[in-house]
Amino acid sequence: MKTIINLPKHSHELLRILSSDTGPFSIGTLMSLSKTSRRMVYYNLDNIKAFLYANNLGELNSVNEGYSLTAEQRKKTNILLDDQYVFDSKEVRVGYIICYLMWARKIVRLADFINEMEVSRNAILSDLQEVKYELRTYQLELDNNKKDGFFITGDNFRKRTVYLYYIRKLLQTGCNKSIDFIDPNQMKAYSKKIKIIFEELK
Repeated sequence: MKTIINLPKHSHELLRILSSDTGPFSIGTLMSLSKTSRRMVYYNLDNIKAFLYANNLGELNSVNEGYSLTAEQRKKTNILLDDQYVFDSKEVRVGYIICYLMWARKIVRLADFINEMEVSRNAILSDLQEVKYELRTYQLELDNNKKDGFFITGDNFRKRTVYLYYIRKLLQTGCNKSIDFIDPNQMKAYSKKIKIIFEELK
């Protein structure tokens, strides 16, 4: 199994550009297509080189005209990127945190969210504030202490209601990474149940 390093959002987008056409792409063209600065393009190219190396895909082609990927690199890169999910949406991260806690079978710490979604500490802290606000609209609470970590308290029926609402949003992303806290052996049957429930509630 190949290693997939979780590329930052802009690096992910730039690699999509490189893997979508034969190129070569000049720095100016990459700046225009990605709508980022020259410095950011070079930063993203360094990340892309590391991605290719980590997945045994060779080197990024660099000539006077610019940068490009071989046909084989483009094919394999697109497969890898389809398996990767970038948590660049606050709404998705909030849903992930809520559902992750509903399924938690261990003590959950702040570091767990940072590691799972590979975003900054500040982003997660902001997301947790949003989670608190969302839960309170359902008369639920997000609690946290040194002994038990993060957990959700309140009426179980309300918990299930919130869970169904957010798990549906995560399922709509179409990426397993956004629901990787669910036991894969249960996922197929669970997806069918979710579909039936929402059809009945429509």
